[in-house]
Amino acid sequence: MRKDRVGARVRRVAILAAVIGLIAAAWPLTARLRVEARSRTVDLAVDGPAMAGLASLSGLTYPQLLGQLRGAGLTAAIVPETTLASLVDAGQDAAVGGDEVLARRALGRDPLPGVAVQPTSTYVIGADAALASHLAAALGPGLVRQVGTASVRGGLGDLVLAIGVPASNSFTVPLGFLPQTLQPYAAAGMHAVLSLKDAARLSPATLASWLRQAAAVVPVDGLYFSDARGPSGDLAPLVAAMHADGVPLVVQEGPVQLGNVDQGGLAGLDQALGAADTIRLFDMLPYAPHRPPDQVIQTVERAVRERNLRVIALYPVTNGVSPTAQASATVTTYRQMVDILRAGGYPSGKATPMPQLPGDPVPLAVMCAAIAVVTVAFGSEVLHDPGAEPWIAAAVFSAMLALGEPSRARTVFSLLASLAYAAWPLWTIVGAWRRRTSLVWPALEAAGWAIAGGLTIAAVTATRNYLLEWSVFHGVKVAYAVPPLIVLAAFVLHVGLDGAPQGLWQGIRTWGLRPQRAYELAALGLVAVAGFIYIARSGNSSLVTSVELAFRQALQAGLPVRPRIKELLVGYPCLVWLGLARRRRLSGWFLLFALGGSAAVASAINSFATVNTPVAVSFMRCVLGLAGGLIVGFVLAPVVDWVLAAWARLFDMPLTEAYDSGRGIGGSLAGERPQS
Repeated sequence: MRKDRVGARVRRVAILAAVIGLIAAAWPLTARLRVEARSRTVDLAVDGPAMAGLASLSGLTYPQLLGQLRGAGLTAAIVPETTLASLVDAGQDAAVGGDEVLARRALGRDPLPGVAVQPTSTYVIGADAALASHLAAALGPGLVRQVGTASVRGGLGDLVLAIGVPASNSFTVPLGFLPQTLQPYAAAGMHAVLSLKDAARLSPATLASWLRQAAAVVPVDGLYFSDARGPSGDLAPLVAAMHADGVPLVVQEGPVQLGNVDQGGLAGLDQALGAADTIRLFDMLPYAPHRPPDQVIQTVERAVRERNLRVIALYPVTNGVSPTAQASATVTTYRQMVDILRAGGYPSGKATPMPQLPGDPVPLAVMCAAIAVVTVAFGSEVLHDPGAEPWIAAAVFSAMLALGEPSRARTVFSLLASLAYAAWPLWTIVGAWRRRTSLVWPALEAAGWAIAGGLTIAAVTATRNYLLEWSVFHGVKVAYAVPPLIVLAAFVLHVGLDGAPQGLWQGIRTWGLRPQRAYELAALGLVAVAGFIYIARSGNSSLVTSVELAFRQALQAGLPVRPRIKELLVGYPCLVWLGLARRRRLSGWFLLFALGGSAAVASAINSFATVNTPVAVSFMRCVLGLAGGLIVGFVLAPVVDWVLAAWARLFDMPLTEAYDSGRGIGGSLAGERPQS
């Protein structure tokens, strides 16, 4: 009885601490919700070179295709910096090495008659004065000179330039953003997202000059560092240019190599920009060419709605489409996409950057203290120690850490919350083995703790660094692996592998030394394999089967937010079926269902730990997972109950006799019956 009183007191302390943590979380959560609600405009930007290739393949001029895309509602294009190689690919000039010119001259096909050719130089045919100026700025004025005149079809001009650098070195040198390459977008009424592939080798002053020149030709929606590396050195010129034209920084989704803040890099540029802010980009290249149009639309819609991505890099839609019809299919697909996003409250246009969030240290300190108390209280519950001193010490230390080292505190306590808030409901649910409860109560208790923990994590990580993925939640695998271990430990201590509660190590040792049946080992093997797949596939879409993928797409199409499969079909149904196993005293089945139920708690908490997902979306996903899981659990409850009854009849013997005969966990699966 004293142990029960101690446990009740400790649980009350944990619940009170969780409530206090939620109250403190209200302030940062409100600020985050406001930011996420304001960030609605989406920049749907076509990839310039890819669309230029599509135009030539479809028999259209590039301006014609751009006009059709603009008419479909697309507002911008991603324009990479110009190189000699890109000009040659676009047919805007011809560039050849001196050795190749001499080889052609020897065959009687001289492309540069009357020009003295050096084998180690590069020759550009069909250039203009602007290109000559950019080449001189990039390579040095002494290396570029005019040696004659000649033109090529579609060329920029009629100049022949000699570059004192071999073709292998000159073809990939970035030349900036030529007016000729930007004018088609300005003529179509589109904006440009300037893409830089190798910005680390360029000075901020050079980038600032390029930005000003581009902004004089076409409105610039962002500066995108596609190699995830920013410039080094004095960032002031570039920052001034970006502020002057209202140009935000655009970064690739996912964690990036930030570089050293003091030496520049993307983190340094982001910090120096301040009010200019930063936007995350979603690159559709891995998806658009390989998926049918409807899946392309679904992918973009989900990226916008569920991942806070506001610049979308779009490519031609080619899957299952004949080459001549690809331009038409691309325009039609993206017109539908614009209409669907607009209907959902996401208009197309210049994307809204992610502003700074207020980083009030007091709510953070209170939340960290609450998480510490919940964690220490769980330890007290396990050890049956009601002493208040550890709770107080943990709360004070955690608050001081949050005030002194807020970034470190966010990392530590977000992970700690994902474990402690998952451990409490699982421990109490398994501990209720000998008490009758309703079928729905375990699922509600688990969901309550999971949502409370998830909201607390969302508030602890409510900073722009987390929303932009400068900082990420570490420990997804750990957060999925620990709850099943908590269930197993609680089962040994509260139920017992041999039908009576035992110490943790004593119970495992006794069970391991006892002879095991083949079917028991097979069952454990299946559980181990299922556990490995369960942990390995978290965040790994390559392990998702085609059947599950089709089911996900059906849920996505029919619901405002797709609930997680772990919660919908496994976690919450298993928590419903716990009551059936308890009523029939089938402790082995009770353990299996509790292990399955742990997936719901871990999955729900990790929905909020995916910090780049809007809080409202994570909350709705958890609620839908709970509601759907309860429906699945109750619909299948008669079938599960019939299976449990059949199992009990198949192994019809008292529990003690089952263990005495060496059946082990099979006996506990059979049930616990009083002997006559």
